[in-house]
Amino acid sequence: MYFVITDEKTCGHLHRKLGRAIDCLDKFEKAGFPAQIIKTEEYVSLDWIDHQLCKWSSASSIAKMFETN
Repeated sequence: MYFVITDEKTCGHLHRKLGRAIDCLDKFEKAGFPAQIIKTEEYVSLDWIDHQLCKWSSASSIAKMFETN
């Protein structure tokens, strides 16, 4: 699954296909918001991520949580 994240919020939904995530990424970037696609193997609460972004986190720190070595 994939989701798109900016420094302010996520796209709000999980995508099963990369192409759909790219569509969301394009929408954010056309609106002038730098964004990135995050891949996850398990369900993640996007509400929780949005809450973290509002309080004290950034897109890059959230992305690091999902990096695989």
